[in-house]
Amino acid sequence: MVEVKSKLQTLGVKLAPIGRKLALPVQGLVLAAVVYFMISRLSDYSWHEIFLSLPRSGWFYGFFVCLYITPPLADFLLYRWLFRLNAGSLPVMFYKRACNEGFFDYSGEAFFYFWVKKKSELTGARIFDAVKNVNILSALSSNVMTLAILAVAATGQVVGISTLYEQIGLKTILLLGVVVIGLLVLLIGTRSSMQAMTWREAMIICMAHCLRITAVMVLQIAMWSSLFPDISFKVWAIFLAAQMVLGRVPFLPNKDLLFTGLAIGLAPHVLSSQLSVLGMFMTAATLTVLCHLTICIVGTIMNGAAGLQGNLLKGWFQSADSNLS
Repeated sequence: MVEVKSKLQTLGVKLAPIGRKLALPVQGLVLAAVVYFMISRLSDYSWHEIFLSLPRSGWFYGFFVCLYITPPLADFLLYRWLFRLNAGSLPVMFYKRACNEGFFDYSGEAFFYFWVKKKSELTGARIFDAVKNVNILSALSSNVMTLAILAVAATGQVVGISTLYEQIGLKTILLLGVVVIGLLVLLIGTRSSMQAMTWREAMIICMAHCLRITAVMVLQIAMWSSLFPDISFKVWAIFLAAQMVLGRVPFLPNKDLLFTGLAIGLAPHVLSSQLSVLGMFMTAATLTVLCHLTICIVGTIMNGAAGLQGNLLKGWFQSADSNLS
């Protein structure tokens, strides 16, 4: 077993430079294909029609702000509990998220690892294990919640908040049971790969991730529904399921832009009023990309690091090798 692990680590070290060289060209091709698809679909409409389709409701932009700040706030509360961080670390969480979603998966985690290592007295191994474990549990929670929303989208079964007490029944209880049992099974299966973390910590982190994901889903649907209150939850659940599935695909750049392309392709099959909905998705994606880009530029300038992403990722992989050996 030790020999197999050693061979896999050696193979990973050899393939890592090739993967890093291919990552940017492949990501560029994917983005170019999505942009071409979006332009080809929108070419059926005039610029005036597209402009008129853009959201004009203040509720939409209010929900967007809440939606954008929720993940960094959740990360701040979680890592504040783990590392005893102060309130000054909140901007770092926004930068971490912008790097992860705007450039390359885990580039933000790399920055955060080195930032905590520099600012705290914790050892590199302790920080690396904590960040790795949080990401493992985040992936597990996201996978289970994605399966749950896929089940809702496929069956159209949903319990309204206003009639929760009257409508809750066996199906809802079973769905909640599947989520909890799924988390426990996955947690047991991956417990051996997590180091320096107790069961209590793991369960608290899992619950925190599930609450964050639930809050994001509620805000996402509220943002969409603020413009189109007549569209049923079942339709939004389809878009939400597509967004969550896309979010689980690793190493894709700008997933918000990719989701917009996917939504443009999906809209004709589930909606009658397409242009206004497409304008909504385009606006949300554009605002997200602009926010990510602004935060990354400001954060990189403040850290005074040309080529920051590449250097951090290189250091992150080296830290991973040293902690796994």
